[in-house]
Parts: sequence; structure tokens; C-alpha cells
Amino acid sequence: FGKRDKDLFLAKKTETGFQIKSKEPLPENVDLKAPIAGEVLQAAPLGEGRQMIILKNPDQGLTAQFVHTGQNKVQPGQVVIAGERIAELTSSQAGERASVVFGLRRSNSIE
Repeated sequence: FGKRDKDLFLAKKTETGFQIKSKEPLPENVDLKAPIAGEVLQAAPLGEGRQMIILKNPDQGLTAQFVHTGQNKVQPGQVVIAGERIAELTSSQAGERASVVFGLRRSNSIE
């Protein structure tokens, strides 16, 4: 987290990763970036305004999973580099807060 992120978000460590919520409705769009390089295994809506992205890097043996309230910017099968934009949390039009649940695991624990 950079200073700007700390001003906008609260992060809480959970058993499976991190839960991140905006302190207030977002005044501007915020990019979610890939924490690892790899292939997008899943990028799909979950319902109730939530989206899921799963990235896998077989060389590092890691899988990253995001559930968020933004818009996916990647497709299944797409290869991304670490730091590339994979989703966007949009600024609030109706006062809702943004939410992200993030986990990073050894690849064989998410398939």
C-alpha cells in the first residue's frame, strides 16, 4: 500500500488472505493490479455486483484470487505481467463503498 491507498482503504488480514474496503465511497476510479505474472484462469461475475479473478503462475507455484466490487479488465486465458491492471474499482455514484478480498496461495490449493 502506498500513501494514497492508505488514505482510501482499510485492510484486514484473514485466514485466507486480506479483506480490503474503502473508508468512504471512492471519489475516483482505482486500479487493481496483478500481484504476480501468470495466466487468468477465471474472470467472471459472481452476482450481487461482485466479480472474481483467479491468476496462476506455474513457474512460481502461486495462485492469486480476487473477489471485488469493481469491473474485470481481463479475460480467461489472457497472460498478464505483475503490476498490470486486471480490474478497476469504480468511483461511487450511489454512496457504496468498494470491497476486495485477496488471497495468494500455493497453486495446488486453488484449481
